Amino acid sequence: QHLALLAQSSGRLQEACELLERAVACDPDDAAVHNNLANVLRALRRTPEAVASYKAALARDPDYINAHFNLATLLMEADDPRGAAHGYREVLRLAPGDADAVGGLGVAMMAAGSTHEAIECFRRALTMRPDDPIAHYNLATALKDEGDPDAALELYRGAVALDRNYAAAYNNIGLLLKIRGETEDAAGAFNHAIRSDPRHIQSYLNFAGLLLAKGDFTRAEELSRRALALDARHCGALQSLGAALTGLRKFDDAERALSQALEIDSELSDARLLLGQVYEKQVRLADAIMQYRAIPAHSASYPFAQNHLGVCLMNQGRIASARAAFERALDADSDYVECHSNILFCSNYEAEIAPSTEFALHRAWARRHAAGGARAAPKPDLAVSRRLRIGYVSPDFCTHPVASFIEPLIAGRDRERFEVICYSDVVYEDDTTRRIRTSADHWCDLRGVDHEKAAAIVREDGIDILVDLAGHTAGNRLPMFARRPAPIQVAYLGYPNTTGLDEMDYRITDELADPPGEADERHSEALVRLRGGFLCYAPPPDAPAVPEPPVLSHGHVTFGSFNNVNKVNEAVVAVWSRILSALPGSKLLVKSRQLVDAAARLRLQKLFAEHGIDDTRIELMGRVPNRVDHLQIYSRVDIALDPFPYNGTTTTCEALWMGVPVITLTGQVHRARVGTSLLHHAGLDEFITDSIEAYIDKSLVTAQDAQKLSALRHELRRLVATSTLTDVERAVDSLQCAYRDMWRRRVDSATANPALTDGPIRP
Repeated sequence: QHLALLAQSSGRLQEACELLERAVACDPDDAAVHNNLANVLRALRRTPEAVASYKAALARDPDYINAHFNLATLLMEADDPRGAAHGYREVLRLAPGDADAVGGLGVAMMAAGSTHEAIECFRRALTMRPDDPIAHYNLATALKDEGDPDAALELYRGAVALDRNYAAAYNNIGLLLKIRGETEDAAGAFNHAIRSDPRHIQSYLNFAGLLLAKGDFTRAEELSRRALALDARHCGALQSLGAALTGLRKFDDAERALSQALEIDSELSDARLLLGQVYEKQVRLADAIMQYRAIPAHSASYPFAQNHLGVCLMNQGRIASARAAFERALDADSDYVECHSNILFCSNYEAEIAPSTEFALHRAWARRHAAGGARAAPKPDLAVSRRLRIGYVSPDFCTHPVASFIEPLIAGRDRERFEVICYSDVVYEDDTTRRIRTSADHWCDLRGVDHEKAAAIVREDGIDILVDLAGHTAGNRLPMFARRPAPIQVAYLGYPNTTGLDEMDYRITDELADPPGEADERHSEALVRLRGGFLCYAPPPDAPAVPEPPVLSHGHVTFGSFNNVNKVNEAVVAVWSRILSALPGSKLLVKSRQLVDAAARLRLQKLFAEHGIDDTRIELMGRVPNRVDHLQIYSRVDIALDPFPYNGTTTTCEALWMGVPVITLTGQVHRARVGTSLLHHAGLDEFITDSIEAYIDKSLVTAQDAQKLSALRHELRRLVATSTLTDVERAVDSLQCAYRDMWRRRVDSATANPALTDGPIRP
């Protein structure tokens, strides 16, 4: 036995094992020999034999404390916490003051799901060893799991005070600080963890996760690669790297990293979800759909997969299927607020939905996700004429239609009377982002900041009027608005419908997009109608020159629509098919970023074929690389056809600027009347129709007058340039007057009833 112990101490485990087996054969009743043999077998990872040897030792000496302790520790390693707990209790029966056994029992109880018992054990262990950092750590972890993060944080800090190199404790400090929104301190804690133990992989990955949420994809990539340098097959590191590379738009590299993770473990739903997002961002919708559908319903990733599946289906124009996917996601997670917003967004594409039903859906969203979240409105300085602080909130301060309409209004404001703060959730910043940031007085990046913390930031900034530019679109901050961080809250531009929130006081529109009467009844907000239209189009300075209409050289008329294909529903295709059928030889160019996807293309081709329109008459085109090339494609179109009931906005303005007349059909609700508003304020009422028959007739009459098309080609840009649609001064003045009216109403109401200064003031 002595020779065996010498061999074991020098690392010659197999030799030690053989010697101890001989010792057991010589004296099978010696409990210590069985215990020592079990220790060597454990080191050799021969777990079943080690368990048998410990039990053999205990059979010979039931009060053998070390054998009980060693067996309990081995059972914990073998994922048998109940068996381990029994062993530690046996140790404590024999030695009630054994602090290691108390701590071990706590660990076993945690693993068995008995958190309350674990906490009692860890408290006892900490009393026995108040200077033991592990005792602090274990109790902190149990309290964290029990839902007491503040006490856990204090104990983790106690652990690192006792052991400055306790990487796991620093890592958990970082996680708790991240949850609290203290991201800079969290980053510091993760850095401490990595410095304390450069091989602590989870610290690299948690730090990378923090940076991913903040949009710092470059540093997240670096940390993920450092983790992979420690373990090239670590699936968590591969997933983290894939997410970072996706953020950097290195899609091929991201696909490789995530595919490697799935090769190692095909059941990794998180990796599959991320891979689907890689495909989704590349508009490889069929590939993305396949990944999302492969994620099982029992997976924690399932709601997210169904939500993304819905987005892909919506982008293919399959609105009913998209709605079903969103609803499955919400059924799986009733608190999934972003998915619930997607259901509302999707409803805007449903041609047959009743306005009253839409309104009810939006109000239901507010009841589920905003009820009880509102605070009393901040008390502002009620001076009527003072400089107002306007906050704009958007994920779209980048090359995006929302930015193109809000940028001239921010740049053209009266800086002596209005101070602008932009609250940004932009993922991919670009030149537009930089221009808007320069134009604003202040810029606040909210990426990775939760809604509660974001609301606190806005309150601290003393915003007078907070303007939402997203509505129920992706990346919105409506849950922040539900917390009432500003005394006046306004919806504008980004969403063609009500938010449903009581806390949203106003929605900015105009009398054509939302005529007084029924429209007011379908909004939770009070409608503010700007004179001259709610939109101001800033023509691109690099727009190409307007060429002759293609009908003159081709001998046939080409209609066009550059809108998202989700707007091109069955009813729209039926009407466009009637127009094409009435004009033999005419063609239709449909351009949309989604049309690089085969399924999206096939859907449109089938719909037109059902109405007798041959593929040769329909040209389908995907996204082009840059704006100038995009605008140049309008040179191939004679007449633009506005879809319904969801009209175009930016596409209508672009078409007019490029000399292409747009035919629109006036509908019931805002999204079906935007075309009417744009054309009226551009001075082009003749292209506004009020019925399907009139829409078809106007399209045909316009198409048959080549001279008029030629004249329009040369006149439209001048007409638009001199219209109220592009009159920035008019738009800025109208918007600022609206803000002043809102403010004056607030002051007047508060003066008449001081008690109301704690809540919103609405007309």
